[in-house]
Amino acid sequence: MLDICDELKPREDLLLPPMVFAAKNAVRLKDWANDTLWIASIKAYRSGESSRIFENICFFSRGSLAGIIGIESESGYPADFTHEAAIQQQEFIAFLREERRRKVESMGLFARCFFGWEFSVEAAATSSFMLLVEGLTEMALGYHDDDGNYILVRVDASDWLDSARHTSPFDALP
Repeated sequence: MLDICDELKPREDLLLPPMVFAAKNAVRLKDWANDTLWIASIKAYRSGESSRIFENICFFSRGSLAGIIGIESESGYPADFTHEAAIQQQEFIAFLREERRRKVESMGLFARCFFGWEFSVEAAATSSFMLLVEGLTEMALGYHDDDGNYILVRVDASDWLDSARHTSPFDALP
């Protein structure tokens, strides 16, 4: 039998059920710079925890690409928005980043075995929105690497969208 060192094993004392996201009410607001600006409601749910509902979260789309407004910034604060709207986006992004940190911490080094571990929660939330808008197949995401650098990536969303399709709809999640 193969022996796995403790650093690679998930931490059973911290192990978390997966967090799932569902979106509803995607509304196209306007053309914005070279993009289209959208808002949607996002529900985050993890078994054993209360759901969190985030209203009027802003997303952009450009052709087949979509992303959360503010994710392009290390701070998560979209400079082109009013202060109130920017804070709301920043708080949503901070929530996603904290949930990803919790997920990675609970899985230990084993988390690094999966493609997209660095942005998995952000991708799950983005793909829930993407299901509501026809033609979106790629995601724009941002994350901190192990050296603390903020990295922006464009990712094929196929696997994330497949996963999102298997999540209960917004109103069916507790």
